[in-house]
Amino acid sequence: MKKLCAVLVLLLALSFVPALADSYAFAGIYMSINVPNDPYLVQLTPENLAQNEQYILSLGETPESMQKQFSEEGILLMAFDDKNSRTFVITAVQDDVSRELFDINEQTAATRATYRANHSNGTYCGYLGYKFESCEWKNFGDDQGRFLMLKYSLRQNGAVQYRGLWRRTIRNGYTITLDMRVYGRQVTSGDITALNKLQDTVSFIEVTNAPDAPLTLVFTAPPPETTNDASFTIKGTTRAGATVIAAYASLRSNQSKAFTATADGSGAFKIDVTLPSSDLYNMIVSAIANEGTENEEEVSENFQITYDPTLLPVTFTSSIPATFASDSFKLSGTTLTGVTVQLDVNGEVKTRQTGNNRTFSFTLDTSAPGTYNIYVSFTKKNYSTRVFNYTVEREMTDEEHLQSVRDSSISPEYARLKSQPDTYNGRTLRFNGYITEIREGVGEWIVTFATQKSGEKYSNPITIISDSAVSYETGAYLTVYGTGAVSYTHLRAHET
Repeated sequence: MKKLCAVLVLLLALSFVPALADSYAFAGIYMSINVPNDPYLVQLTPENLAQNEQYILSLGETPESMQKQFSEEGILLMAFDDKNSRTFVITAVQDDVSRELFDINEQTAATRATYRANHSNGTYCGYLGYKFESCEWKNFGDDQGRFLMLKYSLRQNGAVQYRGLWRRTIRNGYTITLDMRVYGRQVTSGDITALNKLQDTVSFIEVTNAPDAPLTLVFTAPPPETTNDASFTIKGTTRAGATVIAAYASLRSNQSKAFTATADGSGAFKIDVTLPSSDLYNMIVSAIANEGTENEEEVSENFQITYDPTLLPVTFTSSIPATFASDSFKLSGTTLTGVTVQLDVNGEVKTRQTGNNRTFSFTLDTSAPGTYNIYVSFTKKNYSTRVFNYTVEREMTDEEHLQSVRDSSISPEYARLKSQPDTYNGRTLRFNGYITEIREGVGEWIVTFATQKSGEKYSNPITIISDSAVSYETGAYLTVYGTGAVSYTHLRAHET
């Protein structure tokens, strides 16, 4: 009887021995997890692919192809539960989003909402074929933090490859995904339970702080290029706590001075500057972080300032580009009140008077191809007149050029063209008709074109002169565009 009791006790004890599990600590992301050997009999990592060659070959892969897949997709672990037709995969990827957010737990609710929405609407993964049926945040406590919980299907070439569940987070600068894939069936509550058991063992061994972004210096109110006021304020943003220094040196009187400020908790700074006298100044504005340490950083920007009490200050809020790429351009800016602003574009003059808001604005029609000679002048009593001039080309694609010709063309009646040819001199004309003759001249091709045809007889002739060879055959019916010449029978062809 004693022997029977001993056996029963032994069997009872064995029934409570936990299943063996492999414990993983991923150094790069500072995360650990335990994955049981039952039911995950085969567990692949980048280091053990060669030892599991036979199993990998049964998947239709090779250790080499699997190594490439691990590397490209950032796979740290693949654990196979063949009995339940599911595979557990851990990936860690460093990308622009993970570098920017670094730790999703440190982000605002609005940022997390945007991150979630970008999964739901397919912005992040839709192009890969993922479709998400559900997507919500859950906080798993201090050891794990927040994970985005998703249910998905992956469709490629019109067919579902597999379905599954994601638990995704951003920690230590990596996008980390716990992926439970199921094959040939729908996701069940058992799959959710299996993933929950694995996630219960997840822990972040260390949580690192986001590295400082490169030191930048951005101006919301930079030093003025010209000013008639000795005092002005420089505003901008840089790294929180950085020291900002604005130092000037006059070019004529050799005077110099530095003004200092400290960026606040949001990185904003403001420096009030006063110049001593009318002069030309070179100013350097610098931001310095970690000053006096081995990690000291500095970024600077140079400015040239002209201070003249009689000089009209002018600031363009929309600078003139080297080329115009659209059909209109808005030229705007600020100056003093009561300033007469005159714009001359290829001889066409417009005038504005600034009001109390000190702004001016012109909309230039830049739809036509060619060169635009632009002059802008600013005048006010007791101030020196200022003039700015620019030469800008209108760039057009071939399609834009063709559309411009079409839009500007007119199609007069032939009788009116014949009786009033001067009316259409220089205008873009459009006619439908037939080519009746093509002759090659010296550096040009002369085409006879008829707008009417009755049987084999053509009428209403127009002569077209083209700078390029004409590829159409005689008798071809087409639409021609050209510039009207002095004679009603003469048309200079456009290259359309």
